Amino acid sequence: MCDGNDVLLDAVFGTWDRDDHSDHVSFGCRIGPVPGQPGPAVQLMPAAASFDAVALFGQRLSPAQAQQHPRLDDFRELVQHVLSTNTVIAQHLATPPRHA
Repeated sequence: MCDGNDVLLDAVFGTWDRDDHSDHVSFGCRIGPVPGQPGPAVQLMPAAASFDAVALFGQRLSPAQAQQHPRLDDFRELVQHVLSTNTVIAQHLATPPRHA
């Protein structure tokens, strides 16, 4: 469900001090309203789905792959950090959606 107050977040983990991106892995999620939830929820999504396949993203994880990946806790920590520190995202998520 996308109602205009969603945030799609992708994160790439790996080594950044070289041109080789073979160890990169990308996670993706949707943050937004979910029926039955009192506030925004985080749902894993296909990583970097809005982007062309380029080496920088490395392995683009599906939700099922992300749930099994050893870096999932790192991704969760990153998402929590973004949600607790980024006022633009927090305001966007808190703004009631406009309906036509």
